[in-house]
Amino acid sequence: MLSFLSGCSSLFYWPESKWVRTPDDVGLTFQTLDFESTDGTPLSGWWLPAQNGEPALGVVLHLHGNAENISTHFGNVYWLAEQGWHVMEFDYRGFGHSQGSPDIIGVHRDARAALALAAQRAEALGLPLIVFGQSIGGATAITVLGRAPEAQYVRGVLIDSAFSSYRDIAREKLGDIWLTWPFQYPLSWLFSDDLSPIRYVDRISPTPLVLVASRDDTVVPAHHSERLFEKAHSPVALWLLDDHRHIVFPSTLVGRRKISALFQCWAATPQPQGECIQQADQESGTRVLGSEVR
Repeated sequence: MLSFLSGCSSLFYWPESKWVRTPDDVGLTFQTLDFESTDGTPLSGWWLPAQNGEPALGVVLHLHGNAENISTHFGNVYWLAEQGWHVMEFDYRGFGHSQGSPDIIGVHRDARAALALAAQRAEALGLPLIVFGQSIGGATAITVLGRAPEAQYVRGVLIDSAFSSYRDIAREKLGDIWLTWPFQYPLSWLFSDDLSPIRYVDRISPTPLVLVASRDDTVVPAHHSERLFEKAHSPVALWLLDDHRHIVFPSTLVGRRKISALFQCWAATPQPQGECIQQADQESGTRVLGSEVR
């Protein structure tokens, strides 16, 4: 058990190498991306070009959650390509067609390389870049954006259901298992917090940040997003939801309308964060529970 805990990857990463489907299964064209992580590990991803026949609105870099691979996660973002966005998806090492084995440090290297590639493409196209991270992809995105110089090219950041601390989420998950429940606190100290997003979220400012969380999320409780919101510097917003499972917000009609309006506002001439949030609320026709802006 100690080797399992000290390795961390078995708890945080559940990779699957086989693609379940590809974008052409839903009628979308795409290009396969082959690039290298910052340590040379070969990585794979997809580029979904804007497919609505209009000039592209921008580039969205998506960092997916901890299970399976891009073939099951692209359902959260393919609709953005249909609405006029170039979408870049990629798999962390060990996921999908990416080589290597996942670990916390390595995955952050992969995300840094993906951010650099997305920024390079967005700059070459003369388009704004938006980062959208979900679950562990959201946690990774916050830390990478707090450390990487490429963050200066990002127009806005949307983080869906991320945890605030590797050590804290490990303790909570260990507490859910009867075998490890009595030892959840001492065992959680085997997990490093050096790359936890709570240490870096305040560095994302002045880039606008929106955090999304559900009070009914049993995978990553909403208090993690609340902690990140309190630590972040303005401009930052927190959207609290009810009756939503983990990372399903982009799959709902209201969620897509709000995200679309938010991204379009960010892609336009930069406006105060509060105005973009208000526009997203009005466009969706409803307000999420507990929307806060600072």
